[in-house]
Parts: sequence; structure tokens; C-alpha cells
Amino acid sequence: MITGYILEADLKQCGEFSQIYNGAGHPEVTTFTITTVATSKYYSFRHKAINYNGLSTSYSDVFTTYACVLPTAVAKPSWVTSTTNSIKILWNDPSDNGGCPVREYRVLRDAGRTSGTAAISDITTEVHTAYLTGKSYPNGLEVTEFPAASVGKRFTFVVKVYTDFATAGVSSLMTNSIVLASLPSKPTAAPTRNTLTSETVVAAALTAVTGINGSAITSYHVQIDDGLGGAFTEL
Repeated sequence: MITGYILEADLKQCGEFSQIYNGAGHPEVTTFTITTVATSKYYSFRHKAINYNGLSTSYSDVFTTYACVLPTAVAKPSWVTSTTNSIKILWNDPSDNGGCPVREYRVLRDAGRTSGTAAISDITTEVHTAYLTGKSYPNGLEVTEFPAASVGKRFTFVVKVYTDFATAGVSSLMTNSIVLASLPSKPTAAPTRNTLTSETVVAAALTAVTGINGSAITSYHVQIDDGLGGAFTEL
């Protein structure tokens, strides 16, 4: 019958263990809290069991942990700009690093879609990992790693933050879906007079823009001057 436990710790991070708890006669006690630790430092623990014959002949495996908790998630990253081969996003540091400094960020995307909405389970592909690994300072990334034939598709991203304690990363909220596309090309011709023009109405015909650069044209904006060569205002 187990009658208690002996707990030892390496509190100086030097490989030397000392006893911090003797639970002889109290087998029901299986937790112990230490408050004299320094934030972000790592500490190692091991223990032995006690029964009526004495201590176990060897220690448990060593358990090492940091005096930290998980950081808060990065807020939802924001879109900056995009082209037909790149999408740039920005993010802020977590509001609370949990006590351990940020070690790095990772950016993940989905496979791209022409319709529908991505789920968090779809966002599994890490991008530019070699560039981001081991760097705590990037707060933005111009993503250029996309599958072939992706122009015009929508992509969704998350940013994960890593610390010494958060070794699996803590994920941000998903971005809004972002189209891999550039601004449309400039209209190739000026508006022309429409046959509906009269002494009281000016009707203009627009030339359709064919250089959509990956994203369908959703509308046209028309400006007109004051009839005297003055400044243009939008209709």
C-alpha cells in the first residue's frame, strides 16, 4: 500500500534536485504548488513513492515545465493588399503572452475556393515556414505560396503564436476570405455619347473592362465635371 510520496525539484535549473515535499503518511496528497518561481523559467520535477517498506528504488521520469500559461490568441489578422500572385496580411502581438515570450508565428491557409466559406478545419497548410521559424518580430506576411491555377480563388488564413509553453501554437480567428487577384485594369477607352443624350440629359456609354486580373467586375464608378471644365464629382 502506498503511504505517501516524496517530491523533488530542480529549482535552479542546474540539474541538481532537492526535496520540496515529504508526503509520508498522506497518500491522498498528489498535488503540490510552488509559488517561489520566476515567470518564464523552466523547472524540473521527479518523485518517489513510499510504502511500509520504505522508498521506491528509483525516481519517476523527470517532468519539466515552464512557469507560464498559454498566451491569448492573436486577434483576427487583417488584409492589406493582394495581387494575382500574392496576398499580404498583418497581425498584432497577443495581448498577453502568458508569461513566456513569443518565440515565433506561423501562418496557415486553406486550399482556396470559388464559393462557400472555409471552416477552421480546412486551414491546414503552413506557408513560408522557413522564413517565420524562430522569429518573434514579424507582424505581417506577403503570402506567395499558393497552388497552381489559384488566381480568382478565395483564401482564408489563421496565424498561430508559439511560446516555450505553447509548443502546439495558439490559433487566431480566421481572416475574412481574400481573393487572389489584383485591381482591375484601366478602361481602355473613354466614355462615349449615348443616343439618349438630349438638351437636358447627357447619357454616356462605357466600355467594358476585360482586364479583370482575377476578380470579376462588380460595378463601375462614373464621374462628371461641371460642364465648364471644372473638377470631377462622382455620380
